[in-house]
Amino acid sequence: MLVVTTENVPGQRVRDVKGQVFGVVVRSRGLGGNIMAGLRSLAGGEITEYTQ
Repeated sequence: MLVVTTENVPGQRVRDVKGQVFGVVVRSRGLGGNIMAGLRSLAGGEITEYTQ
């Protein structure tokens, strides 16, 4: 499944149009969480401070 922001994709056939989509913003609980999340993001993987 391709997810695009245009009406057509060169070289591809559009079979279904699902309509509008939206995203969710993740917010931290405080400065300490932001600092720990920043350090964890350097190593990669899940940032549990944002997913708890």
